[in-house]
Amino acid sequence: MIIQYIFLFFSSYCCAIIVCRTYKRQLTQQHFKLLSFSVTTRMRRVEFLSQTAEAVSHQCERRNLTMESVPLGSYLKLRPETLEAVRRSINLDKPGEMKDAVRILDEWIHQQLHFRHKDFPPEYLENTIVASKGSLERAKASLDKLFTIRGLTPDQFALIDVKKEILGLNGMGYQLVLPQLTEDHTRVLFVKFNCFAPKVLNLFYKTSFALVEYLRLHDYHRAVDMIVDMTGADVAEALTANFNDFKTNYQICMECFQLRLNRVDCVTSSSVVNALLAIVKPFIKKKTADRISVVKTPEDLHQYYPKSILPQEYGGGEKSLKDLQVDYLDQLSTEEHRAMMRTMSSATTDEALRSQYKFNDLYAGTVGTFRALTLD
Repeated sequence: MIIQYIFLFFSSYCCAIIVCRTYKRQLTQQHFKLLSFSVTTRMRRVEFLSQTAEAVSHQCERRNLTMESVPLGSYLKLRPETLEAVRRSINLDKPGEMKDAVRILDEWIHQQLHFRHKDFPPEYLENTIVASKGSLERAKASLDKLFTIRGLTPDQFALIDVKKEILGLNGMGYQLVLPQLTEDHTRVLFVKFNCFAPKVLNLFYKTSFALVEYLRLHDYHRAVDMIVDMTGADVAEALTANFNDFKTNYQICMECFQLRLNRVDCVTSSSVVNALLAIVKPFIKKKTADRISVVKTPEDLHQYYPKSILPQEYGGGEKSLKDLQVDYLDQLSTEEHRAMMRTMSSATTDEALRSQYKFNDLYAGTVGTFRALTLD
């Protein structure tokens, strides 16, 4: 009997040891797996931060650059005093001020982990600051909005052959920028509608983003004037347009690109334009709406614009509207510019990497470096 008890005790003891060792082995394996996962995750994080640090280090090599001359193409022209005058208009004309502003904005961009693209030409950053009226916080917010909306709505920013598409309208419409500035350093955007077909409107919405990006990369101006010629179209046709598309386009141009509209002149003798504006104005800011005026003939534009900068058809000294559009589209079709646009298309956001503080201050631009050189 005693021998049986001893045997039973010894068997139980051996089973307990086997169970404990097996359980310990399982815990060790699980711990090893968790440790391996943690190390792998940390290594990926370190690798990402290392790449970011390398990008920042590389960027530091070019931060001493400043835009003392505008990299124009052969199409756009500036006045000799434009650079100084525009900087003076936003109170960044003292030596070194704009250089510091561009550097600060550049550093802030490289601190944003959720930005997929971080290397931008100095002229692009400076024009962003100019469009933001010298406010770095507004410039940060506009870039964050632009990169975010570009990632959320890629179809809106899809790369297209602008020249092929616009020339394919066969005269149904024209969209371009005039090559010469006004006396107060304002760039004039020119849009002519010969009809308001959805094909024309939808194309102009898409190409308007390419137009603004072109100006940000190759121009320097204080603000933008816009001429909308409707003399060859039935204005009543515009009343059936999709105004939600118009609103989206307007908000992206104004909020993301910070397009500074100085004035908008609609050219038409049709009384229906009043009904059209009554529909359009609720979709836009009151400040913008108050800057819209209507002139009945092309000659009436002469009271607002120098004749020398207008197309031939409008009594001006420039080339014809058709020739100007071809010259403008040629600039957008150069391999250099198309390569730049492909690069810009990657300027989106990775929301998984957005700072938790950035989420709360989504459009404030207060995370990272912050400094407002001027107060609006």
